[in-house]
Amino acid sequence: MEESKVTVREKLCFGLGDVTGNGLYTLLSSYLLFFCTDVLKIGLAATTIIMFAGRAADAVLSPVMGILLDYLKLKNGKCLPLLRLFMIPCGIWLWLLFSPPAFLSEHLLVWYMAVVFIAYSIHFAVINIAYSTLISVLTRNVHERLVLNVFKNLGANLGGFLVTASTLRLVSLLGEDQRSGFSRTVLVFAILFVFCGLCNAWNQKERVADHAKRERIKIRESIGIAIKNKGWVILCIVQFCA
Repeated sequence: MEESKVTVREKLCFGLGDVTGNGLYTLLSSYLLFFCTDVLKIGLAATTIIMFAGRAADAVLSPVMGILLDYLKLKNGKCLPLLRLFMIPCGIWLWLLFSPPAFLSEHLLVWYMAVVFIAYSIHFAVINIAYSTLISVLTRNVHERLVLNVFKNLGANLGGFLVTASTLRLVSLLGEDQRSGFSRTVLVFAILFVFCGLCNAWNQKERVADHAKRERIKIRESIGIAIKNKGWVILCIVQFCA
């Protein structure tokens, strides 16, 4: 049976999905280190531990999620149920990450930031892998996938631009100091990104069902193949250290 075409609304909403994805990535990569060291006054060694904890959680969970997603069969699809389920909690963890209680001691503050960053990283990894896989289940048509990627890139650029262009301005505008300013600014971004993400999750239709029996590659074999790819290994190291 011939697949129905991907509608303009679906393409626009697919672009909104990467407003969320790249917006979240840009916000964390650009401002979390600054927030920890300059706003919270956490020492560099402790900040390194916090950053490593979140990166490690993401590095471990992302490939695991990729494997699980390959086997996952839910009633309402493969990717969309995960996006709908994890989007709001991800926004909450994001806000909590930039809103630590003022009464915490320095020691407890480090623990708070590390635990919340790990929780956020887990939710973001699920969303990121599900969204990256979504295009493969929306359509088999190569042209439609190319068009979807155009909207995805436009959304990614818009999300990154919104964060870089407005974050510090909003911090100054919304807060009495940087700490309260970041909390309120990130709350605004969390609401915006959750809204964009849910617009994508609730306005798509998974058309490609994986009914065919495929030969499954064992995890050990997958890891072996990946390690032999030097370019991929270098990219992973750069992404992990960025």
